[in-house]
Amino acid sequence: MIPKSFHQVLTANPVEVVRIESAVGHALDDKALAKLTPPDKPEKRTDGGGLYLHRMPSGVSTWRIKYRINGRVDEVTIGRYPEIALAEARVDAAAIRRLVAAGTDPKLWAAAIQARDAAEARHQADTFRALADAYFDANAPAWSGTHQRDVRRILDELAEGRTAPDKPRHASIGDVPMRDLRKSHVRAVLDAVIARGALTYAKDLVLYCRKVVEHFNAGTDEPIADPTAGLVTTMPTAVEKNHAAIKPAEMPEFLAALRIARCEPETRLAVRLLMLTALRTTELRFGQWPEVDFEARKWIVPADRMKYRRRMSTPHEVPLSRQAVETLRDLQALTGERERMFPGVKGGDAAISESTMLMAIKRMGYAGRMTGHGLRSVFSTWAHDAGYDSAVIERALSHVDANAVRAAYDRGDRWRARVELMQAWADRIDAWERGDNVVTLRR
Repeated sequence: MIPKSFHQVLTANPVEVVRIESAVGHALDDKALAKLTPPDKPEKRTDGGGLYLHRMPSGVSTWRIKYRINGRVDEVTIGRYPEIALAEARVDAAAIRRLVAAGTDPKLWAAAIQARDAAEARHQADTFRALADAYFDANAPAWSGTHQRDVRRILDELAEGRTAPDKPRHASIGDVPMRDLRKSHVRAVLDAVIARGALTYAKDLVLYCRKVVEHFNAGTDEPIADPTAGLVTTMPTAVEKNHAAIKPAEMPEFLAALRIARCEPETRLAVRLLMLTALRTTELRFGQWPEVDFEARKWIVPADRMKYRRRMSTPHEVPLSRQAVETLRDLQALTGERERMFPGVKGGDAAISESTMLMAIKRMGYAGRMTGHGLRSVFSTWAHDAGYDSAVIERALSHVDANAVRAAYDRGDRWRARVELMQAWADRIDAWERGDNVVTLRR
């Protein structure tokens, strides 16, 4: 913060002047000052009451005032002339004499005000938005690209009241100084998010709001209280809902509708690959061509893109059936020159949106009956009904055992069994498309 001149301090913090100026005689006048030329050596032009104009050969002139306090003589510089006119300098001099008369050292008085203003400026600069950006910049290099996007979206929702400029705005805390941040501010943001039914996401907002507060507290000797304390316990409980999914017996009609669906070829292939790989939509739509090993017939999904990435230290390897390889080759003819398998319409590094496949399925006539994630449910139901080992099915779905001890010892990927399962599943899809209603059970 740039130090202010004494004149600026007095202007912002006026001192009342009463009954002490009548005896002060003034020797200077504006006309005489205007005619002055730079002196050959430093000189003083006194005005009275301790006020004088200090003039230099360089042409710089400053208003100064001498005063006596606590038995010693001192002086302060009010500011430059002609930026500060004679009349203004006299008003400032009168205010300084008033301070001295009250036993206040003008220098100490001004220093205390400047220190207060500097602290207030720092207070206002430490807004939630500024600290959220600082927290993100400090931690983002260690995060995956997907996690960076997720956290950035959460921090933007907190700071701006929306995740993108084209979204409706709701309550936000970006402009609130960290030391003024209260639970009521955070609750207003949460109420807006909860109102749209995003209960799990609201908990993420609480988590990262707390992390920003912790980042702020780590850099100060005067930490603030956590404004998120207790908020999660007062939030409505999210009711776990299964993704809409049809029964395996309804797949022939679904596949027939997919063949004539009104969508881009890449979207149709994306839905087909969801079926053939049993991947989650996020795991699939952010796929990159280097992840596909056509020779080994496997798709290696990085651990940081998996739902359970915090507990998966290795990538998820997906066996590719003959049909999956054929579908990927068809897709490669469309997007093979790009690193992303499913590039978004916005260009750059963007992938297709979460709603792309869902909207295609809705237009097929399956709104409320089927989702992209629901294809995993169809696969699981068919595989269990066909007699496949549950452990193999769960591994194919990249489900992590909830029992941490058991999961630590059960590290086998059951590759050969999964290769057999995924090929049988792809063959079953072909049979449905041909209209073959024969049910094949695993020996």
